[in-house]
Amino acid sequence: LDSMSLPGATGSLEAKGNTFPGVPGVIIGTTQHIGWGVTTVGYDVTDVYVEQVSGVDKVKFNGQDVTVKKVMVKMPKGPGASDYDTEKVCVVPEHGPIMMVTGMSDKDLADPNKPCVDPAVGSTAISVRWTGQDPSNELGTFRGLLYAKNVNEAKAAISLFQVGAQNFVVGDTAGHILYD
Repeated sequence: LDSMSLPGATGSLEAKGNTFPGVPGVIIGTTQHIGWGVTTVGYDVTDVYVEQVSGVDKVKFNGQDVTVKKVMVKMPKGPGASDYDTEKVCVVPEHGPIMMVTGMSDKDLADPNKPCVDPAVGSTAISVRWTGQDPSNELGTFRGLLYAKNVNEAKAAISLFQVGAQNFVVGDTAGHILYD
């Protein structure tokens, strides 16, 4: 990315590095002020909940009944298929999609004509929440790194990174090193 070296350029950005298709900016790279790298680690980024079924399409959350949301999803019938099946995904607000219900098969759980949870069938359900379900600003991290002039500014940019299991290492032209 270069907005400085072409004749008549008035920009302030010159960066080199790697990215992923469709991601604007540089994920791992250097500017005229800093260089940074990223490693992936084995963080736990999912939470599993045992839901207590309290009624048809209801579970308990903080002592209150919460309605399970039914989301209809069109799924291709196979690779390259042009026709679709409509399946139900059951989502517990604040937690995530239901992966299992005692007494119900996977087919029952996906059937749009059946409830998500039913106390007559089972008393518990398992839902899974991924940390990436909430809005976050990872793009702000990489934009901030592009314009950081030192490791302190890089640290401020990295503080925006919320989803994913990454460690950052940054060095600046003054010889300072950051491992975050």
